[in-house]
Amino acid sequence: MPLGAPTASIARSGISIELNQADMLRVNVMLAGVKNGAATVIMRAVNKTLAGVRTDTVAEIRKGVNVTAKAVRDTITLHKAGKADLRARVESRQDYGTSLAAFGARQTTKGVTVQVLRRSGRKLVRHAFINRKPGGNVVFWRKGKERVGTAPFRRGFPYGRLPRPYRLPIEKLWGPAVPALMKHRPTFDAIEASAKVRLDKNFAHELEYLLSRL
Repeated sequence: MPLGAPTASIARSGISIELNQADMLRVNVMLAGVKNGAATVIMRAVNKTLAGVRTDTVAEIRKGVNVTAKAVRDTITLHKAGKADLRARVESRQDYGTSLAAFGARQTTKGVTVQVLRRSGRKLVRHAFINRKPGGNVVFWRKGKERVGTAPFRRGFPYGRLPRPYRLPIEKLWGPAVPALMKHRPTFDAIEASAKVRLDKNFAHELEYLLSRL
């Protein structure tokens, strides 16, 4: 039984997954004799679709943007459906942008190079440096560096002996936020289309499974 498209909401920086009212009525009629049958089938199908939508979101964003899969996935939260509320949502949220280190950051003697868009070349961020740490690399930029010129200091020079403009203050550098990338219309449309295909497939599977158990 083909279903209507799941609803989508750009304003919430995510995709809502639920059957439309017509489909809900058809499912309830089909499983009228089965206690909680319709709610069980819909809940299982919708929740199984969530993980696939997260996978599609990561893949679609990375088609055009050179960001690590982990950086995208870490922003995504799955809000599962329950029998009392059959709506579910895949949501991407960030307080800031995405760390610039997630965009292929490479350290050079002049600064850090990154590539944000796959169709563009690498860009140099002068005077930036990569702070390598167990929780994930971070790209910083030394404020004030431009005020003392661009003459390099000797490699391996003790950090504590550097002139203050070369040390502090520093600023963490950011790239585009994942929610904004997800809102990009072609990307969002592709994710939504894949969600419908997944929901159709998962619903058919869960319906067949329930009927086989009767």
